[in-house]
Amino acid sequence: MKAKKRRLPALSRRGKVIRNLLGFAAVLLGAWVLFGCPAWTENGALRQLERTLLLEPGTVRCRYRYRWDSPTVLVTGENYAYVATVYEDNIFWREASLSWMKYAVLDQGPVLFPWVFGDFRESMEEGTWLCPNPPEGAQRAELAVTVDYEIEGGLITYGLRQERDYEQGSVTLYAQGTLEDSGLVRIKIAAESGREAVVLRALLMGNGYEETEDGRLRTCTVTSAGYRLECFDGAGNSLGLWPVVLPQE
Repeated sequence: MKAKKRRLPALSRRGKVIRNLLGFAAVLLGAWVLFGCPAWTENGALRQLERTLLLEPGTVRCRYRYRWDSPTVLVTGENYAYVATVYEDNIFWREASLSWMKYAVLDQGPVLFPWVFGDFRESMEEGTWLCPNPPEGAQRAELAVTVDYEIEGGLITYGLRQERDYEQGSVTLYAQGTLEDSGLVRIKIAAESGREAVVLRALLMGNGYEETEDGRLRTCTVTSAGYRLECFDGAGNSLGLWPVVLPQE
């Protein structure tokens, strides 16, 4: 006598739905692992970045998104701060990358992070720094930056003669900032001339440009910069001069 084959009971409609959901979850999990376990949220991307850098989890202190660009954030931890851009690599996940970047340790003095966005093709009339670790009691800050610069415009032809279009000079830029509710000091600067606007762009973004009357572009680079930061309390009393720390790439 042949033994009867046992068949699994037919799944109910609910059972089929649960089976399909579990199958979809397994496929999604496999894809997540295959692509390196990427993050699906901005905070997840930042935590992933911090684990890579062996940092304790930080807190987003400031966030900015220019038009449709990827958001840029300033994050601080127990003794560090960094600026990162969270790139949306795919519809399902994101990746945090240290932007043009900037990372700093916070126990060496007030740190100034350039915080500039927009389409500045040549010059920059206004600029901003964020200081995440102002001195205790500071409510206001004054900053002076003495910049030595070079401007290079290539070779200019005068008949059979060529001359190098070159200029070097020095300018002092002045800025002021106040303490915000977030605990950051936002220091703003405004150029007072076209030359200062070109130098300011070079200072904050690495290079600056200006166009000559004959359509040539002259490139401005900063050769040295000296920072003088003075902080004041709520009553206007000076807290002294403080060494400025610039973030590193």
